[in-house]
Amino acid sequence: MGKLLASTAILVLLFWVTPAVWSAEWRAGVDLGQTSGKVREPWIEGGVGKFGDTADEGFLQGYLELKHRINDVTHLEIVGELSDTSRQPWVGVTEAFLQWRPVPTSRYRWQAKVGMFYPPVSLENDNDGWRSRHTRSFSAINSWIGEEVRTLGTQFSVEWRPWQMHSGRLQLGGALFMGNDPAGTLLAWRGWSSHAQQSRWADDLPLQALPQFQQGRFFADQNPYVEPFKEIDNRPGFYAFAQWRLPRRLVVKAMHYDNLAKPTALEGGQYAWQTRFDALGVRTEVAGFELISQWMKGSTLMGSRWEATANFRSVFALVAKQFGEHRIALRYEDSLVRQFDNTPQDNNDETTDGLTVSYGWQINSHWQLQAEWQRQRTWRPGWMYANLTPRADEALWQLGLHWRSKRR
Repeated sequence: MGKLLASTAILVLLFWVTPAVWSAEWRAGVDLGQTSGKVREPWIEGGVGKFGDTADEGFLQGYLELKHRINDVTHLEIVGELSDTSRQPWVGVTEAFLQWRPVPTSRYRWQAKVGMFYPPVSLENDNDGWRSRHTRSFSAINSWIGEEVRTLGTQFSVEWRPWQMHSGRLQLGGALFMGNDPAGTLLAWRGWSSHAQQSRWADDLPLQALPQFQQGRFFADQNPYVEPFKEIDNRPGFYAFAQWRLPRRLVVKAMHYDNLAKPTALEGGQYAWQTRFDALGVRTEVAGFELISQWMKGSTLMGSRWEATANFRSVFALVAKQFGEHRIALRYEDSLVRQFDNTPQDNNDETTDGLTVSYGWQINSHWQLQAEWQRQRTWRPGWMYANLTPRADEALWQLGLHWRSKRR
């Protein structure tokens, strides 16, 4: 109870005092509710479960977005996140960056970002606080992005804006970044997951107590957690992206990411994982239905002789329909991890598919009621190291009440 009261006090202070001091534009939200179902101990508590929540428990999350206008073309944005499932203090920062957006004087619009921010992967998490408009939980792809992938650097982009707006807009961009050297640790040693958690600056994420982490084994130097935004080898990574947008009709996005980590680097109990992936996403509207689909394929490797290596892939399709104040969404996804090393007692193979059904009722401009059901079926032989069956069929119900501020 003391932790809850302290965190609530901090959140209230951030919501009301900070905007007043900065005179900044701000947006805020709080999600609270209850879960029920049949799940294994969640990964966020060091278990193997595929969800971020424990069954038959309450949840509390919140966010605060601050946007401060420095001048006509430069803005500062900071996003704070509150979560009751984190092992760290409940309140932390998920994004903090400067954005430069000069007024376009031609068909080309240049933009730049400097700081910590999400790379432009997701077409699902397009709401305030990097949340989804359709479901409480995120797809496996965007759950992993929220866990381990964040830009700590500079992004540049240019958008071609033809005079005929119906012709669409083409945006090309890229970034150089530091940190993110451990990205891929969770995919290799835990696999995919689906939840609504976002890692904050300085968060560490727990790992299951696998045999290879024990004294005298291959990876005994690994801490029982991963620090996803740590810089280990002192060399930058990069990504490049392209996006084509037809107003109100279609968005197509493609991206290549490579953290260029040195697989043999180790510092402070954290290994560097050379992780790269390609991603493709499409969002469109057909007959009043919104359709979103994303695909990701990549690899991650670590060690002087590639002692730990894995390929990964995931794809999902989401369809949503608005009926006045009511919204229904359905998401199906299929994911896998395939190892290609022979390290003893380090079987990282995984196959999983998930189904999510979500219903939202917009009660008024501030309050929304949301009910969601998730099912995750997983095959992972490595679970036998923990005396668990390699197959699991988990299901989770969530009933939540969501408060959102008005835009300011």
